Amino acid sequence: MNGIPMLFGMDEAIRLHGIAQTAAIQTGAKGHELDQVIALIFDVLVAQANRDENRPSLKLIEGTN
Repeated sequence: MNGIPMLFGMDEAIRLHGIAQTAAIQTGAKGHELDQVIALIFDVLVAQANRDENRPSLKLIEGTN
């Protein structure tokens, strides 16, 4: 993370990281590139979550193909 403060608890951080990880895996990235994509997505999610704690939370919905 690039010095963005997290204005929420560890549970929310874990949840956002899970969303970032799932999204990054779907890009097809592997290894170090996957870590970088996870970090980029996580940074965006943290910034969004910090904006307004009253917004509805993001939820991961798994579908079947």
